[in-house]
Amino acid sequence: MKKSDFFQIENFLCFRQDVSTSRAGLVKDSYAGRLRAVISANIDWSNINLSDLSDQRTLKTAIFGVAEPEIAFARQKGLFEYDEILKLWFRMNIDQKKKLASYNDVDVDMTPEEFISKLPERSFLESLDFDDDWFFPVAYKIEDASKDEYWRFDTIPLMAEGDACGFLFVSTRELTTHVLTNIFCANIFERKNAYSRMTTVWQDLYKILRRSADISGIFIGGKHQPTLSVDSLSILRNRLVGQSEVAHYIEVQNGRSLEELGQPVDIDTTRAQSLMAKQQSARSSTIHIATEQNITAISQVNQRLKVFHSELEQRLSEGNSARDKWDEKSFQSLLFKIFPFIFPQYTHFIREYRFKINGNLLKKEEIPDFIALSASLSVDVIEIKTPYFPLFRRSLYRKNWVFGSEVQGLISQSQKYIYNLTRNSAREEPNLQRRFIKDGGLILSDDSSGVHIRSPKAIIIVGRCPSYMIDDPGVAHQREQDFDIYKRRYEDILSFLTFDDVLDLTRRMISRQTKI
Repeated sequence: MKKSDFFQIENFLCFRQDVSTSRAGLVKDSYAGRLRAVISANIDWSNINLSDLSDQRTLKTAIFGVAEPEIAFARQKGLFEYDEILKLWFRMNIDQKKKLASYNDVDVDMTPEEFISKLPERSFLESLDFDDDWFFPVAYKIEDASKDEYWRFDTIPLMAEGDACGFLFVSTRELTTHVLTNIFCANIFERKNAYSRMTTVWQDLYKILRRSADISGIFIGGKHQPTLSVDSLSILRNRLVGQSEVAHYIEVQNGRSLEELGQPVDIDTTRAQSLMAKQQSARSSTIHIATEQNITAISQVNQRLKVFHSELEQRLSEGNSARDKWDEKSFQSLLFKIFPFIFPQYTHFIREYRFKINGNLLKKEEIPDFIALSASLSVDVIEIKTPYFPLFRRSLYRKNWVFGSEVQGLISQSQKYIYNLTRNSAREEPNLQRRFIKDGGLILSDDSSGVHIRSPKAIIIVGRCPSYMIDDPGVAHQREQDFDIYKRRYEDILSFLTFDDVLDLTRRMISRQTKI
């Protein structure tokens, strides 16, 4: 799966499935094929009241044979449940349906009533020209009690004991950072050696979790509690008991029972036992990176970092409306509580270091926001602005997103700081050293070479990630690609980070690996 496989139509998350390679087997003459024809048909659905229960029943009957398809057949399960796709599609308004149909390429010149009447006919289905891609709704955006937004995957209903039904919830923020497609779908949903169907994985997990708490589903990422972190998904994937392991267990136990009764068996129980032991070993054989001596220290560090992470996350959640409340200096103050964790190479910092420059008629001195001193006593420049800076121009330049003037100016300014520091290194090195000793508490040994300026780099922190506040995932993805290209082109920029990047860095630090 790719990022482009998911796209948004207002509060609906839709999915593109390549039917030619799908294990779901979505052929034309099937329940899935008829549903696909309904979703794809480029006809005016305004002539039929799909909010009316009788019309819904008529459409369901045309597709599934009866109004309640689960009564007539065991649901065809592929990636998603077809009846739930139809229910989501019912919830769309006419404009949303038309937009979804525009992604598909099935042109049917009929009224909705005529179209529905034709659906049961095999010849009609065969006459439709389907390509290999099917676009359909899979999730609906909701807001939980913490006011955090999630995609609720209605097309993956999770049934527990009794009548309890939950759903899979994925934080909308996690989707925008490629987690859903790069980790979640690829690693969990398509674990072929463990489960043949996507829903089975979450079905089993939900049944277990439901026994200890009355939960509405499984939450991944976001502020909801309890939740599964994105980082934990890969660990979960490697520890799930798969169908192959179950088959080995059955083979071993049944073989033993027959042997105990004196029956000759043609089953290699030894091999099955060996395979089971290998799987168990892979599940438990870990090397602990964190020792008993330092695990407590790591835990304490993580607890402090969680506090700073939550504070930054809260500020960013307030958006541009908090400009007056959180200015540049307040963000700088918070970030410097985080810097020792995400930039451990730096031991000391000084702010607003003033140094004279020559040859510039417009200004006589440079004033970088911060100068950072590494453990090797070399210096770098840090520029921190606010998250309110727009990274890109509002309009495209030859179909490319380009940095806005303020960001371009910030980059040029940082490059001048580096140039002038290097040019005047002989004069500024002793000045910087005195300043670090006086304001930063730097202690130097007698044989130390002292503070030096040697190929300094800049760290720039500004704005929000390209996907912030962009409804169209395709546009967001293009901006992210362009952003990644541009920030790599500057050799003298060590790190170009948005405030969302800082959140991601702290999140990974908090969930640091302790074993392999």
